[in-house]
Amino acid sequence: LGRLSVSIPLDYTRTHPWGGVFSYITVSLMIFMCGVMILAFPYSTLAAQQTAMLAANAVVAYGYGGLLGIVPPALRFLFGTEHLGLLYGILYVGVSISVPLWTLIFSKSDACAGLGCYRSYYLCCVAGFAAVLALAAAMAVRDCRAKRATLEVRDACQPLLP
Repeated sequence: LGRLSVSIPLDYTRTHPWGGVFSYITVSLMIFMCGVMILAFPYSTLAAQQTAMLAANAVVAYGYGGLLGIVPPALRFLFGTEHLGLLYGILYVGVSISVPLWTLIFSKSDACAGLGCYRSYYLCCVAGFAAVLALAAAMAVRDCRAKRATLEVRDACQPLLP
């Protein structure tokens, strides 16, 4: 569902000042980050933890689907198709390095149970997402300014820009 939510509208909105790939990346990251934030909150009962886990899984899956749906067109629009295989290779080598690294850095004791054991992991994820979200938003603003310079509608980005 997340893939469809970003890929289909992109075909119709990519020429709009706020409709480029960076806007969809920003929205997908925000949704993904909200799902991880649900897990970072403390819950007092097991039932509340289970409900939070179900809600977080749904929100994270939607945001992750959006990211997976926007990466291929983003790479194609930004870098062309000539070196697309190389770019995918670099991207997934980074993923293959980061997953074991996170596992090494964040571990829990055997006596710990529940979502609270992973709170530092969730908070670090939120901090990382916030940094990437800030970069994606800055790139969306840059993209909007570039489109604004070439489009008839000159003030389309103005309300959000300094």
